[in-house]
This record gives sequence, C-alpha cells and structure tokens, in this order.
Amino acid sequence: MRRVTLYLLAIVLMFPGNPLSIAENEQEIPEWGFYVYMAGDNSLYEELDDDLNEMKMVGSNNDLEIVVLTDQVPQEDSHAYHVIQHGLEETPLQDINASWSNELDMGKGETLRDFMIWATTEYPAEKKILVIWNHGSGWEKVAEDRDSHLTVPEIRESIEQYREETGDSKLTMIGFDACLMGMFEIAYELKDQTEMVHGSEAYEPLEGWTYNHLLYKLDKNLTNEELAQNVVYDYIESYRNGSVYTSYSVTAAVIDTSKLENLWNDLENFSSELNSILPIYRDKISYSRDNTQRYDQNPNYRDLYDLTLNIENQIPMADSKYYSEKLQDSIDSAIMAEDHWQKPEKMSVDRAHGLTIYFPNEGIKTGYGDLRISQNSWYEFIENFEMGRNSEASFNTLYTSSVDTGTGHNDSVLINGNYNGNASEIKVRLVNSDGKVMNTYDGLVNNGIISNIFLQPTKSGNYSLEIGLYGDSGFLEDHYINNNLFINLQLPDLVANKPKIMIEDEKGDSYQVKNIQNGDIFWIEGDIQNVGTVSSENVTVLVNDNGVEKQFHFTKIEPNQIKTWNISSNASFSGEYNIEVELWSEDQFEIDPENNYTSFSFMIFDKIGHGYQVNTENKNILEIETNEKGEYEFPWLESYIIINNLEPQSWDYISIEATLPDNWTFESEDFLHISQETSMLVKIKPPLGTETGEYSINLNLIDRNGLQAGTGTVTVNVPQYYGVGIRAENIGDEVNIIIQNNGNGRDNFKLEKSLEEGLILYLTETYLELEAFDEIKIKGIGIQGNESKSYEALFVVKSIGNQNISAEITLVINNINIAGIEDRGTISVILAGIGIIGIIYLIYQRRVE
Repeated sequence: MRRVTLYLLAIVLMFPGNPLSIAENEQEIPEWGFYVYMAGDNSLYEELDDDLNEMKMVGSNNDLEIVVLTDQVPQEDSHAYHVIQHGLEETPLQDINASWSNELDMGKGETLRDFMIWATTEYPAEKKILVIWNHGSGWEKVAEDRDSHLTVPEIRESIEQYREETGDSKLTMIGFDACLMGMFEIAYELKDQTEMVHGSEAYEPLEGWTYNHLLYKLDKNLTNEELAQNVVYDYIESYRNGSVYTSYSVTAAVIDTSKLENLWNDLENFSSELNSILPIYRDKISYSRDNTQRYDQNPNYRDLYDLTLNIENQIPMADSKYYSEKLQDSIDSAIMAEDHWQKPEKMSVDRAHGLTIYFPNEGIKTGYGDLRISQNSWYEFIENFEMGRNSEASFNTLYTSSVDTGTGHNDSVLINGNYNGNASEIKVRLVNSDGKVMNTYDGLVNNGIISNIFLQPTKSGNYSLEIGLYGDSGFLEDHYINNNLFINLQLPDLVANKPKIMIEDEKGDSYQVKNIQNGDIFWIEGDIQNVGTVSSENVTVLVNDNGVEKQFHFTKIEPNQIKTWNISSNASFSGEYNIEVELWSEDQFEIDPENNYTSFSFMIFDKIGHGYQVNTENKNILEIETNEKGEYEFPWLESYIIINNLEPQSWDYISIEATLPDNWTFESEDFLHISQETSMLVKIKPPLGTETGEYSINLNLIDRNGLQAGTGTVTVNVPQYYGVGIRAENIGDEVNIIIQNNGNGRDNFKLEKSLEEGLILYLTETYLELEAFDEIKIKGIGIQGNESKSYEALFVVKSIGNQNISAEITLVINNINIAGIEDRGTISVILAGIGIIGIIYLIYQRRVE
C-alpha cells in the first residue's frame, strides 16, 4: 500500500487521537484492481506489447489500478509495471522478491503467488480481477515459459497461498486470455478462490482480449453481472464487427462459481447414469460424443451442454433424459454471460454453451487425476468408457398388458416375465406421449422371475413402457421398450389453462403481454380443455376478475375440445390485478380434478419511463463495394439491437434515435416490445469519405410515453481503403505537382519523374506521408531546356505499401511553359486518373503455437 500508507501516516502525525480518520481513509482505495500475468516467453511475445499498449490507452485512475508482470523471449526482460495512461511505472523485480532475477519463470506457481502478493499490497482495490495471459491447453497447461507451465491445481494453490499471506477475500474474477480454458474442470478447481471464472471453449485469436474496450468500463457502479457481460460481449463483438481481424470463430463465457456445486451434483448423477448404461448403450454414447460440439483440432474437449442434448436425443431411457435435462438447467444457471460468433466459412460454434468437459476415447491423460474432477463419477465414467463392458443378464420373456383392476376399464399396466443371467434389480418407467414419467417402479428380482408388477397412470392416452434389468454392480444388463401402449380410463379430464392478457395495435393485430399501463385498453382471454377420452357435461367456469365474479357456461366439451372465454377491461388504476379461475361439471368422476383451478396476476403501471438494458451484435462487417452505377461505397452495416427489461414494466412501443457523424445514414423501424427480450435490426451507413477507424454510434431508446428508456452503442469499424490522385498547375512561371491521398487513412507515397532528354527539372519532395484525404503541393524547380523545343515530363505517384495504388500525369513543357495555355496569367489544371481503391487487411494467426 505504497501511496495509501504514506497518506495515513501523515494523518496519524497530525491527528494522533482520531482513529476514525484513519479507518475512513483506509477505505479510499480504487474499486477495481486489474492484475495481468503476461507470460510471453513464447510465440506470443510480440502480442504482449500490443496488449500493453491497449491497457495504457486507459491507464490506472481513481477507480482502477492496472498492474502487470511481463516476460518475453529475450533473456533478462521480465518486468513489473503499474500501468498509467500513456505510460508505465516500473518496479525493480528485486523489490518484489529479493531472490528474483530479471528473467522470471512464469511457469512456476511461486511466481504467480509472489506477483499477486506484491500487486495487491502495493496497489490494493476493493474488487480484484486476475487475468492469466498466454497460450492455453485447457486443463493440461497454461502460462507456458519455454519448458515450464502452470497447471490448474498450481494456479489454485498459488492463489490460496497469496490469500493466506494477505488475508484477502475471494477474487472477483479470474480471466484467461488464452485458448481452450472454458472448461468445467477449470472453473470447479478455482471456485473457492474467485466469484467468477472466464474462459473460451475454443481457440483465441492472436489478438486476444481488447483491453481498451473493457478497462474504461471498470468504475464504482459496475456490478458483477455487468462485468461478466462486458468481458464476454466486448471480446466477441470486437471480432464480430471487424474492429479486430480473426481467421477463426470465437467463443467466451463467464461462470458464477457459487452455482458450481449444484452443477457438480447434477454432473455426478448424469455421469452415474451414463456409467450404468454402458453395457447396452455404449455405441449410442459414443455417437453422441462424436457429434457433440468440438473446437478446432482438439477432439477431446466437448461442449458439456451439447453432449447432454445428444444423450437426451439418442438414449431411449427416461432416466437418461431426466438427468440430461437437470444438468442442462444447472449449466444455464451457472453461465452468467455467454456469446460466440462463427466467422463465415470457418468452423461452426453455433452449439457453444459456455463450458467444455474432457471426454477422451483413448484413455485419460496423466495429470487429469490431479484435478478435483477425479472425485466425481465423471472420472469413473470416462475410465469405463474406454474399456467398455459386456452385459451379464437379459430378458427371456416379458408380458405387458393394460388390465382392469376393478374400475370397469383397463386402468393399469401389468408386467410379468423372466430373465437369464445375474440380475438383482428391475426399474420400470411409464412415460406419456409428452415424454413425462407418469409412474415408476423400482424393485428387487431374483431366481429369474418377474412377477405381477402394476403401474397405474392418471390419464388416458398413449404410453411408452420402459423396463430396465440391472446387475449387482448397478450396470444396465438389458432394456425393454414398448412404445405402443394405450390406456383408456373412459373419463373426462378438464383443465383450466392460465389466462392471457391481450392488447390490440393500430392495425388490429392482437398480442399477448405480461403487464400493462394505466389507461390501456385490454382484455383477459382464457380457455378450458377436455384432455380426457369422453365428453364433459354442463361445465361452469367461475372467474374472479380482480374481486368481481363472472360466470361462463358450456353445455358440452368433447374430448380434446377447447372452449374460450373473454373479459374486456380498461386499466383505470395502478397496482396488482388478480384473476382466479375455477371450473366444475356434472360429471360424477374426473381423472385429475386438481387441474380445475388456476390463478394469475399482472401489474398495471403508472405512465412513467421504461428502463432497458441495450446490447448490440453486428450482423456483418463493412467492406467497400460498388453500387449499380459502378461507384464505390460502403454497404449498410446491419446490427441487432437486443433490448432487455431492467425491471418488470408494461409493454412498450419503442423508437430508436441515433447520434451520427455528419453525412452518415441511419435506418430503423419503431417496434413493439412485449416480452423480456426483443431483438431489432438497425442499419447504419457511413459515407465513402469517412476516415478509417472505430466509431461508436450512440443510440437512444424512446418509449411510448415519449421518455428516454435506455442507451446503447453500435461499434462501426470503417476499414481502410487506398487511393491517390495527381494534378498539375502552372501559375506564371511556376510548375506545381499536387498529390492527394484519396484513401481514408494515412499512407506513404513516392513521387517519381521521367523527363524527355534535354529537360532538367527538380522536385522539392519525393517521399510523402499524407493523412486521409490530405493533399500536398510539390514544386518543380531548376527547369532548364532548349527554348525552341517542347518537352514531355511524366510524373508517377505510388503508394509505398500498396504498389497497385498509383496515378500519373504527363506535362508538355515549352520554354518552361505548359503547352496549350492561351493565357500565361491563367491557372491550368490537368487531372490524372484516381488510383485503384483497395482494401488491405492484416492477417492474424490464432493464439496457438
């Protein structure tokens, strides 16, 4: 606490009896500490300087400390920096650790530990972000330094030791600016050391994070949720909108570590289920694995969520589907922010969900057992998956039928049969046509006999019957499925569905909304349905409409028939609006009377401003093109504006206003917002004369009350194109060559001349650097020649970096005068053709060796 400690000491000397002043000032530290461990002693060494420059563009401030430890390829080049705006403050490494030399091994956990102890002590902050910057290989290694590297357990131990030394609480985030680190195993390993973990499932491009986009957003008011979104969306958007070039598709996600224990438990159950069914369904599990989202050349890292979807679709077992869906829910809960973008014609990442898992098919690599995942049944499953296992028992005969148990109808399923081999348990699942398990039976079997197992559903309909035979070790030995079982209870079954709140727009189209605003005209629409197999007689619907009872009567409702009711209303007050629906009939019996009641509530809000969070995703990138007239122009940049409610509020009709540079064009349509999230396409078009660079277009959302409801930003990356023009002028006896940069970015040019024999002429400049659209006048001096002869002088200007960009002009000189001029006092201008306009892009490699 270098700066803080000096300040506190001064207070103690002046006010020795005022400990409150000391306590107050101890809190006056920045909100955010951004600590970057930049292991660049490898093929990424050149990118280290680029990212350091991005950090310097923002620099440390009252809300933010930026501290980095760097190492590159040359020897004796390790450095510790405090990053300030446009500069660096270096601390000698021996001041951090007396044993350190100027060449650190970034692949040692002790180096990471000591860096964090020093950085967080000298530059403390309320919330701390650690970024590990380097090549990544998932759980296997990261932070490569020649022959060494960090493992994930080493990272965990280093942070544990740093926190024990300093007494610091959990980090706010650990982020990996490295490839393949978006794994469940990594996030779980680090869950006790940080509130959030960031990682990419796929490879990262060489450029990695765009630090200048992220750092300026770190202020006192930033929440963890907003930080997660900024880290993910800024990274993906920088590649999606073309501001950073990549040859690869990109992914990113941030995980809430407080949700990982539930995810662990659901993975435990999912893995146990997969392990148990290996004797029967190994081939289908293998097929599911092979068709799960993978990334680039790594076949063993598979998207965990996508794997569960494939298992759910491939394995015809209700328990497998159940555990798959449970794991999907826990993954969704743990993901705070996730985004991905597929570069056109590159590997698809459309099925990325935020977390991969290690799923080899040729044995587990050394080191995986050192991770905490080795204590989960997933480890046992992938061990057994490699080896496989044969079935040790099978059904011999099975008899399944629907039977009457005394109700007068076939109301139950009866199972009898026998089996061969070693089995000890049977599991039966009765599944309806929607895939929902309606009844179960788990019991013991012995002596090869299956006797009188009854299952009774609560509704008529088509069912699937699943019977699993299990051995003493819990493995599935055989599996029977009957997909054509019909059970008819011969009873009605009325269902009161939840009512809907409906509005009508100016065109007469109807929409369902969640909440309304004072003064809105709306109606409540409800329906009841008979899902039984016989008709229901004389049905009454009683609706309690916010304290007012209303009744609707239906003489008969046939099987699968739906009847609707409506109540019109005008929102003349503000507050909660409650609806209760109850129905009854003259039927003596009904399958499930619990479905005969439902309730619903919504809010009527005052006419106040709405509030929205606004995110943007560019659909395309700008590339110069020609229009129907053959003229160069920029196309429309299409961007999706994604609008989310900040809090519950009424439906809305939104317009978007944009703050544009001069001569830019913006197009959008007003739109209806009736759900939590709405996506709208807007179009932005810069004029051809726009200088290259990144432009932030501010958007303002105006709600139906005419009030500002949110702001957003679309990033427009205008690519550089190149062009050059040349012209000549003669004013009196002066000869001038005028060069204009017709490109939209800085360029360097060379001016050359070719003179007819006997003519002498010198140019005041031949190498030129011009900003976008700038021009420069070059004088022709020392002109000599035969007064009685005409001469031709050819002038050619070329872009130094782009040889196909050039322009030329030929001057006819007679007696040091330009031929064709009738009056020496006039200005003669000869224009050359504008050079070819082209676009040059830098090609980056992915962040792998």
